[in-house]
Amino acid sequence: MTWRVILDASAIGAFANASIHVGEVLAEIADEPGATVGLPVEALTIAYAAGSETGRLDLLVKRPNVDVIPAADVDEWRRIANAMRLLGSYDRAVAALLVIDGAAQYVVTCDPQAYGGLPTLQVWRD
Repeated sequence: MTWRVILDASAIGAFANASIHVGEVLAEIADEPGATVGLPVEALTIAYAAGSETGRLDLLVKRPNVDVIPAADVDEWRRIANAMRLLGSYDRAVAALLVIDGAAQYVVTCDPQAYGGLPTLQVWRD
């Protein structure tokens, strides 16, 4: 499975708090036939635990072109841990590895500098 973009916890949280910027990215992707958005379950969990608006999270995961990506394979733990050392958080590591592995083109994030040279689309929290 491949996705056009992966949302990290900052972008998911921004959407839950009604960021028009994340909504614009989602609308553009919805206009592309067959294009989908990936939400790593790790990032979704972190956004929810941080207090994101539950109703909007439910709307996000129910969008027809959005896939919740299951938790990373347990055999990947060392690779994720190494990415965490570089990127500073679990959700960033998982999102970055999905792009590195070619499963998505971009990470959608409020913090693009955290990803070094990886392809990102910046959104704002509003």
